[in-house]
Amino acid sequence: MVISEFQEEIEDKGYECPNPEFEPISIEECRKLLFDCSNTDVDIKAVLIRHYEFQNQLLKFQIEEAKVEIEKNVYRTEVQTRVKALPSEEIADKVLRYERSIEKSIFQKIVMLKNLQGSRTA
Repeated sequence: MVISEFQEEIEDKGYECPNPEFEPISIEECRKLLFDCSNTDVDIKAVLIRHYEFQNQLLKFQIEEAKVEIEKNVYRTEVQTRVKALPSEEIADKVLRYERSIEKSIFQKIVMLKNLQGSRTA
């Protein structure tokens, strides 16, 4: 008998299920409810095992969701760290201008070197 069938059996006997969404209840509440329905210790044990198996599955699912969320947070943190490592627009412009001036200087030196080599061979 699954938990929902057990809930229906309890309600058929005139008892209202104290926790229709199967949120955790104390063992004493569960024991009292089951004894009120004329269940034996074996029945109680079986229901409790099913209840804890259900809770175990729910917790495993929540753990998996938490792991996925942790992975997302790690990725977000990595992206934020990389974004913060980028220079500001003003500094990037200065670096680009400096790079262009160095390139221009290198090309000028190459032209001068070719001119000097051309004048030596002539």
